[in-house]
Amino acid sequence: APEMFEFNQERWLYSLVRDRKGFVPDYVLAKSLDGQLAFVDDIRQDTLYIALVALMIGLLMSFIFSLGVSRPIVALKRATDAVEQEDFSHRTQINSHDEFEQLGGAFNLMIEGLEERESMRGSMNRLMSKPVVDHLLDGRIKTDGELRKVTCLSLHLDNMLEVIESMEPQPGLALLNDCFTRVGFCIDAEHGLVNRYSNTSLLAMFGVPVVDANQIPNAYQCALAIIDALEIFNAEYVPAI
Repeated sequence: APEMFEFNQERWLYSLVRDRKGFVPDYVLAKSLDGQLAFVDDIRQDTLYIALVALMIGLLMSFIFSLGVSRPIVALKRATDAVEQEDFSHRTQINSHDEFEQLGGAFNLMIEGLEERESMRGSMNRLMSKPVVDHLLDGRIKTDGELRKVTCLSLHLDNMLEVIESMEPQPGLALLNDCFTRVGFCIDAEHGLVNRYSNTSLLAMFGVPVVDANQIPNAYQCALAIIDALEIFNAEYVPAI
């Protein structure tokens, strides 16, 4: 069996060869073990380089992928925070050409719907009380109609028309608006709804669209509040209305 020895810090394998027939003298056959195993070191070194390159590529791709995922998430988080602060003008800008972009587009459509709804709410709040507006926007109105008992309150300002006709158009309109604004506050406070205006008259209804078991007492209290409000109004303007 071959044996090993070291020479000049190099490992060698040697074996004594004997010719049993005696034709050839004995000789030693030796070969460098480290020289034969040099290719193994080369393979080990190449494998290490390849592993390091693969690791760097993996880290780079992981970083790129994380950016592609984190940026849309951050954009959606900012949009969510804006909606939470009731800022419906915010829009997301996601150009990833994947599901995140589709999600951002759907989120923008939702915000546009909320913005439109809030704009409508703001307009309606200037004309109706908050419970009525909430009832209308929540879609709790029967579009095919329904039969319901309601209480109506009719208001007519006797000599308001003559007073307005004696004034310039803008001051006369401002006077009428001021009067109806004060009356409107009284109606809203008692959960009423102005059904229509007609020149210097209006019709208010109680018990619509929200069912109100106290609609009659509310209408009565509203009438008393209107009388008080008009007395203050009359005291502020001359001639008295």
